[in-house]
Amino acid sequence: MKERKISFNENMKKRFKDNVYEIIRKTSMTQKKFAKEIGISENTLKSYLVNWSIDNIKYDTVMKICELGKVCPEELFGEQMNQNDLEMSELLREVSKLPDEEKNLVNGVMKQVLNYAKCKNSMNDTKSKK
Repeated sequence: MKERKISFNENMKKRFKDNVYEIIRKTSMTQKKFAKEIGISENTLKSYLVNWSIDNIKYDTVMKICELGKVCPEELFGEQMNQNDLEMSELLREVSKLPDEEKNLVNGVMKQVLNYAKCKNSMNDTKSKK
C-alpha cells in the first residue's frame, strides 16, 4: 500500500519543530535518546528540527512522537503547546481510559467549569467596554 504524502506549510513545520522541542524538554530526554525512542537517527531528528525537513516524515514516526508527548497529530502540527496544554492533553487521555460512568461525571464537571469561564470572560468583556 502506498503511503500518502502530506504537504506541510511553513507554519506547520515551525509548529512541529517548536512542539517537538517542548516534548523533548518535557520528557527530559536528550535529542539522541528521543531520536532512538521514535526509531530515527539523531541526524534525521536534527534535519527535522533545524532544516524543517519533514516532508518525508513517516506516519509511524509522527505517531511515536505523539505517543511520547501524549499529544495527537493535530496538536503536534498545530498551535505551539505550552506546559498547561501538554498536561491537559495528558489528563484527557487518562480520562478516556475511565469507565463510561466516570467519563460522564468528568464531562459534567468540565462543562460546568467551561460555563463558569465563559460567564467570567463575558463579564470581563462587558466591563472593558464601559
